[in-house]
Amino acid sequence: MVEAANDLVDACEKQTIPERLQALIDDIVEESPHENNEPISQHDAHRFVQSLAGHLKNWVKDQQGHSSAVRFDDDAFALAFNHFLRCPASYKQMRSDDCLVRPSESLFKKLKKDIGVEGGQSFNTAILQPFVRGDNGREEDSAEASAFMVDGAGLGVNWSVDSKWRSGCGSEWGEVACDEATISQGMVTNSKNNVSRGITNDFFELRRVMSNITDSDTIESMDRPATKVNQWWFRATNGRMFCVMSFFNAGSLSGDVILRQLIAVIMACEAVGSRVFLFACDAGGANQGTFKSLRGNEAIPDDMVWLDDEYIRFINPYDPSRWIYLTHCSTHNLKNMRNRVKESKADGSKCFLDVNGNIITWDFVNQIYNDEQLLIDGTGTPTSGLTEKAVYPDRWSTMNAQHAKAPFAPKALFVMLAVIHRELNVSKDEAYRVVDHYKVIKELEVIKNSGMNEKAARMIGYFTTVAKRLWDLFNARCPGNLNLAGKIATFEFFAHTSEIYNLRLLKMDELITWANIKVYKEQAKKNLTYFSDLHLAMIKRRKDKKYSADWRMTGLPGCTFDILRITVSGFFGYAEYLFQLAKTSPSLPESVNRDFAVTPAQSNTSFGESFFSWVRARGLDNACSFLVAVLNTAMIDMLKNSLDHNPMYDDEDVGKVTKDANRLGIRKIVTILKHLRKVVARLIGEYNEKSEPYASPAAAFSPGAVAFAQDEGILPSDDEAEGDEPGDEPPPPARPTSAQMGMIIIERIQEKRKLRNGFASYLLERKSFREMITVTMGQEIWPFFVSVLHDTRELDVSKKFDTACRLIMDKLLGMSLNSVLRNSRGESYEYQLFHFLSSKEFAEICFANLPTDAMKYISAGWVFLGLELSDILQEWLVIEAKGVRMKLDPDLFNASRTLQLGPEELKSETNRFGGWAGKSCMARRSKYLGGDAEKCSKDPQYRLLDLIVCYEKDLSEDYVATKVEFALYLSNYAGEGGLSFVAEPFFDALISIMRVVSTAVTLEDFASNNSGDVWAKGKNLVSLSSNLLSDFSLACKRQVDIAQEADPTFPDINHAVIAKVYTDVVTKICNARFGAVEAAYKLRASLKGDAHLSFRGMLFASVEGSKKKSDTDDVNEKSASPGTITLPFPGDRTAVGKDFLKGKRIVICGCYEEIAEIALIAKAELRSCLESFGAKVGVSLTDSTDYFLAGKGTPPAKIKKAQEKNIRIVNLNRMLRLLRGNLKDFNAMHALHPLDKTSFTDKNYERAVDEAADSAEDAGVEPDADDEEDFATVELDADKVRAKAARVAKIGAKPATYAEALKQTPPKRNHRRRRALAPLTTNAQAGDRGAAATEVRTQTPPQQQQKKKKRRGGGRKKRGAGPSPATSPSNSDKKAKAPRKESKKKKKEKK
Repeated sequence: MVEAANDLVDACEKQTIPERLQALIDDIVEESPHENNEPISQHDAHRFVQSLAGHLKNWVKDQQGHSSAVRFDDDAFALAFNHFLRCPASYKQMRSDDCLVRPSESLFKKLKKDIGVEGGQSFNTAILQPFVRGDNGREEDSAEASAFMVDGAGLGVNWSVDSKWRSGCGSEWGEVACDEATISQGMVTNSKNNVSRGITNDFFELRRVMSNITDSDTIESMDRPATKVNQWWFRATNGRMFCVMSFFNAGSLSGDVILRQLIAVIMACEAVGSRVFLFACDAGGANQGTFKSLRGNEAIPDDMVWLDDEYIRFINPYDPSRWIYLTHCSTHNLKNMRNRVKESKADGSKCFLDVNGNIITWDFVNQIYNDEQLLIDGTGTPTSGLTEKAVYPDRWSTMNAQHAKAPFAPKALFVMLAVIHRELNVSKDEAYRVVDHYKVIKELEVIKNSGMNEKAARMIGYFTTVAKRLWDLFNARCPGNLNLAGKIATFEFFAHTSEIYNLRLLKMDELITWANIKVYKEQAKKNLTYFSDLHLAMIKRRKDKKYSADWRMTGLPGCTFDILRITVSGFFGYAEYLFQLAKTSPSLPESVNRDFAVTPAQSNTSFGESFFSWVRARGLDNACSFLVAVLNTAMIDMLKNSLDHNPMYDDEDVGKVTKDANRLGIRKIVTILKHLRKVVARLIGEYNEKSEPYASPAAAFSPGAVAFAQDEGILPSDDEAEGDEPGDEPPPPARPTSAQMGMIIIERIQEKRKLRNGFASYLLERKSFREMITVTMGQEIWPFFVSVLHDTRELDVSKKFDTACRLIMDKLLGMSLNSVLRNSRGESYEYQLFHFLSSKEFAEICFANLPTDAMKYISAGWVFLGLELSDILQEWLVIEAKGVRMKLDPDLFNASRTLQLGPEELKSETNRFGGWAGKSCMARRSKYLGGDAEKCSKDPQYRLLDLIVCYEKDLSEDYVATKVEFALYLSNYAGEGGLSFVAEPFFDALISIMRVVSTAVTLEDFASNNSGDVWAKGKNLVSLSSNLLSDFSLACKRQVDIAQEADPTFPDINHAVIAKVYTDVVTKICNARFGAVEAAYKLRASLKGDAHLSFRGMLFASVEGSKKKSDTDDVNEKSASPGTITLPFPGDRTAVGKDFLKGKRIVICGCYEEIAEIALIAKAELRSCLESFGAKVGVSLTDSTDYFLAGKGTPPAKIKKAQEKNIRIVNLNRMLRLLRGNLKDFNAMHALHPLDKTSFTDKNYERAVDEAADSAEDAGVEPDADDEEDFATVELDADKVRAKAARVAKIGAKPATYAEALKQTPPKRNHRRRRALAPLTTNAQAGDRGAAATEVRTQTPPQQQQKKKKRRGGGRKKRGAGPSPATSPSNSDKKAKAPRKESKKKKKEKK
């Protein structure tokens, strides 16, 4: 027995942890006390055991102190990552409370940053598909392309034309689909890399944008917060699907933009072997416009039942030898049909009629539902399956697909049939049953050849056949019963609808094959014939006077009938085309065989709704987190289950969902994308090193572009533009016509758009073209891009490549001008581009002019090249059009931006913020380059910043006189300081930026939103504004051209560099400006009254803060409002010289309300003032600090630290008196009573005021004998006077250290006595009732007399002339002080 026990122990020790856990689960199952237990899935048990084993290993490692050694499987990591995305705070709390070891938040933050998912034309998900599918090799017909490995080792191999490139069968066949969803608005900006999310990044409609720029009186912004996303998917015939691209918009999606999105999505899918044969979407207005463009803007004939191929397919731009079919979502169409017919009732807005004029009414459905409710009350059982929401749908249940199916379901039709049989008195033997129908159709030849069994064939055409028999019975038995005729007409309408949707396109358990497609297609044609007859009958009623203008109410709208025909004809055309290719193609993908089947699920987009439900359930339905969900491969496992929480759609409509062959975790995805992009960057770096430079820049357009446009009639000829005779030339209009604007734009583009090293070099600098290279790497069209990367290094090949690109650009330019200027047929630029890339003309240009065989024969590469050149042209057109319009109508651009600052203030802030931002970016870039002067001279960013920043010595006299604000000029020591300015060529662009920055964020924004959201919103609206960026780009391009002509070594500045510099500079400007606004909001929020705040530049101390006072008001009353004193400057009246504070280090801290209400501005002005007198101003206390200039509210800890370091503490009042000359020297200021932490509280703070240097003490002169009579006003007895004199003598002696000075401070028990001796403070002057009272005893009689007069003057002020509510004490304080004044006066009178 002992041996057996040892053997058992050894066996257990040999088991792995998962095996032991599995054995434990088996033991628990055996010990279960419950009966009738359901079996446990082996897959679920395996997943659960592996998860537990992983958690167990990680827990042990963590407990042993090896937390860095923990490892997480993909499932556990994905679940934790989803939790973190949903709510980081919740995940952090769960991680701290749970005993399980989970990934850290910092890891997820880094991972989220590294993902780099972007909206718009992003190829990230397409790049991953070969890895996800597990492709083992390349196509046979492009085997030589596989020599070009990912590491770039095969770049030297030339592609052979003998292979005669053609697109292969690919790795999978399927469809692309799109759907638009609403997302929650939100913007996020990463301040470290200036990447912003939550902004629209869709393609723009060129015609609308250009028309707005050239003709409109208001310039619209192209960058707005995203509120909707148009998501694209690819779905294979085997059920595998993935997200392709996501395009954010602000609710203005048009058919032309969808057309541009479509071609990008098709090229991305085809490039990675996902062959596209169908395009499916709902029938929204924009999608209908796209379908119309794809069929050449041709209207569908009304009398065409089954649509011809020209209306339901278009040429595949990737491979012109293949077709892509069109279909609308069957689920959306069924809801549309239900919504139309339910309005045809007694109290409805429509009255549908069949071909014989019988009413098709929804009242029949209401009757069946109401009768069944009576059966329920009588303990009967309903059989129709109708519910209240299906019969009486509200606005919410109208969108529910299950409710839309119910009225057309076979159960409901059988109940309708039973009611009609009862009213026709049809016996059971006379009824036409399903069995009878099958006996008839099974003998048909087409049914025999299909191989369909009874279950699949018995319902084909049954209900429509019954409807015909009902009409025969009706005509024979009761032809005059109009009510019964309406019920039969309704049944017939519902029967044909059911056979199209419920029994075919939405019946997922019956697949469409090569054998049965003929049967299904013939039945669909019969159904469409019925609806065609209804539609033609409705059109005939248009001429019938009986119906007048209501003929449209008698049938389905024309658009609904078109959608129905496109859906049915397009889907069956797609299935037939796939079957034909499967029979004839020499090779097939692994997921396709010769006899494969097509699922009806591909006729709807319910899988898209499943994806949106999955996203919403995890809280990722916002513009910032949505893109992370796109890359999450865990979505596939939960796609169908996500509809459990979304009753709007039926999970059965989703169809089969196949998992990927290789499950890639989010970390693997990031690793793959990073590696591939590094490879591409290395290849481009090798190109830049080895390519031959151009002697002179290459033109981007042909010299005859204007002549070409004139020959085509797009632009007027020279004679038409200039007139027949010079004398007859009309005066130029105030605004040029569209044709004249087009002429100016073309001339500017021809003149300015020069490519330093040709098109190849320019394309490789663009991020979008680099992504095209990445997505095609190792695929069948990879040799095309290899040729661009390798062959164009030679100068002659590069110039031939330029010729081909130039011809394409000329064509695209003509199409753009035709769209914007002439546009006689309503053809948009996107429409022309789509058909041009598939045209014979485009193919001839590329084949005849591209220099290498790989470029000539790989036609898919032509399309990628054409798309990139089109995007370049659109960017140039928008920039040049704005430049022309700005030059012709500059007030328009200024009017579109609200001007909040005054002209002088705007100049000041533009130079101050713009110059500082540029200089700061230069210093940052220099540090990044290691401070190497040679590297800086070759760095494009540094050299561009160097053009932007200058100093006053570099400015012209006219610039200083007109664009440099005078106060800023003074703060720069009249030109002798080191303040940086904005260079004159960039001033207009920077001042435009400053206008927008000053209004992007307001006080109201902080009052109604979170601070972080306000900053993100303002920064995005400013930094991503295409108006400002285009202005800045124009200025940069001009100056770069000038610099390159003067200095041949000046580096080439491309658009990416300009955009980076623009973002860096604007971000710094925004940070400084928005911080001031937020500080102002916080200040205003703490005030009791209204605060009239404004934002001023340096030395703009005057604000319209309080109400204007009369001239008789006291000086102290004038100084009661914050921000009402004037800082001195060297040479001002009695002020000291500019070197007075030289060698002194002063630290400032606290709030200086006397200078400005905004703390940031107050400190900036004070710093400038002190520096103008030669001081060095800092913020931290060190041993070298001479003075600590403390303001109101200075933290006591700061003051204590200054005392410990023996740093003399002064306030603003004493420092300004010293600088104004009111104090003789530093010793006079040192002789004043020392200040401590109580001197800077709200109660004791001694304010600085504007005062003249006319007192004897301030001037440093001994008092006159006549002034001694002022001591009588205090009325002190002899003992008090002697005590006061002793204290004055003691305080007058200068202490050795600051600590000794503090010891000389009178004890606190005498504070009340000193307050009694001190002059009473007014409401406008919050004096220091402790230290100030002692200081009164050191003042000379003239000064006391002066304060006496001020106090009397303040007492006679008029009512209402007091200080602003923001600074005056409360009314309760005033009432409490008034009796004290009166009681003291009475005591004095009695004495």
